[in-house]
Amino acid sequence: MTVPRITILLLLALCAPTVGDDLSGARDEYVHGDYEAALRHYAAALQADPRLRAAEGGIETVLKQGLPLWIDEPYVELMPVERVDIVAKKVCILTPKPYVTLATTLYDTKTSLSYPSEAGVYELNDGKYNLVAIARRPAGFPEATAVDALRIFAICRVAAQEMGLHKVYREASRADPRYRQLTTIWLRSTGTPGGETIGRNIWLSGLSAQTLPDDLVRIVAHEAGHVLIPQIAGFDKIIT
Repeated sequence: MTVPRITILLLLALCAPTVGDDLSGARDEYVHGDYEAALRHYAAALQADPRLRAAEGGIETVLKQGLPLWIDEPYVELMPVERVDIVAKKVCILTPKPYVTLATTLYDTKTSLSYPSEAGVYELNDGKYNLVAIARRPAGFPEATAVDALRIFAICRVAAQEMGLHKVYREASRADPRYRQLTTIWLRSTGTPGGETIGRNIWLSGLSAQTLPDDLVRIVAHEAGHVLIPQIAGFDKIIT
């Protein structure tokens, strides 16, 4: 017996996920702490209905919990973020809009500062943008300087990969768990200009909108080297 085409289409429509399913799934995932999955559901609902305020609000709520570890490539354009491309379609910096501040302000015991805002470097792999570095800034710290610091870090990371150092990086990651973690950059305007790196954390001090570009490159690139290149030892003689 031949099933009428209209019947097949109706059955497919009934079985297809709906906007309501995505909203319901997003809420369930959010409650269980799977923010990346919740973001995917909210974004799918917003893509299906761009006027759906519940989906927009849901995305904002998720981002207020912190930058997601990954975002599906088609959904990045739906996020309330500013985007700066480092390598087109491959590496980018995402900064949440000013109204999307962290629900819980982070406190760093080393600097004794609170950090309500953040931005992140994302790399595209297998259809997902994966978070590889975060810059956190205290109230009053210029967003443009934070983005510039991340831009320099991202360029250093791309350069290390282009030179084949990522292969060494993968080998090191098997032995040292530090190389499997995110890099976090803590920014502040106070203190002597410079940087310090411990593990995968970088502290940059004395930076402002008046910091000269060459000084920013020098400071960030130096600290980036500590986390992007595994520790090297065993030189036969001192290199000057």
